[in-house]
Amino acid sequence: MSGLAAQHLAAVVLFVVLLLFERLRRSPALSPVRHPMFAYLARGALAAVYFAFAGIDPLRWLTATAATGVLIGVALTALIAIVRRRDLATLAASDPAMLVQATYLAFIVSVVEELIFRGAFVLVAAGTPLITLLASVGSAIAYVVWRAVTYRDRDPRSLAVVFGTNVAAGMVAGLSQSLWPTVIAHAAYVVVAGPPRAGAKRRATPSAFRP
Repeated sequence: MSGLAAQHLAAVVLFVVLLLFERLRRSPALSPVRHPMFAYLARGALAAVYFAFAGIDPLRWLTATAATGVLIGVALTALIAIVRRRDLATLAASDPAMLVQATYLAFIVSVVEELIFRGAFVLVAAGTPLITLLASVGSAIAYVVWRAVTYRDRDPRSLAVVFGTNVAAGMVAGLSQSLWPTVIAHAAYVVVAGPPRAGAKRRATPSAFRP
């Protein structure tokens, strides 16, 4: 088995483990990780195990072409601010301390999810535009399934938007060879719109990280 094939197989195993974790973390035995923050730390630990096992250094996706990646991320953030300007106005009136906390938590959410769904599933394989597109589609499918399990999102329109957004995010990360564009844009979106919550309407709020 080639090194790349082994990495892909390890990524599939990582995804299966993530799904099992999402199912099991609601059990009494795993009650400490029911809180979203602790859940993301656990997901990050699972991703770290994957990278160590697969022999992948994820830091290269944050250091190579970092300047270009940051600029793209800032541009995407400006676009998000324009599209979600009403939520941005609501956020501007929030308590500054809560806003700082929300930004910190959003960054953790973004880094963990991007390392998994753009790093392990896209950047590992992104060699040509076609392969990057195929990897982005696969990553988007994986994210939709994970989201449906984790946040119980069953709305076809919502999942279709999530799928399209994730294909685009995969292409941006793959073509730029950097995680910074999607890490920055993802964190900005979570701060402005709030993270997804099971059975709850999304809204801009810096206190959205509740169990």
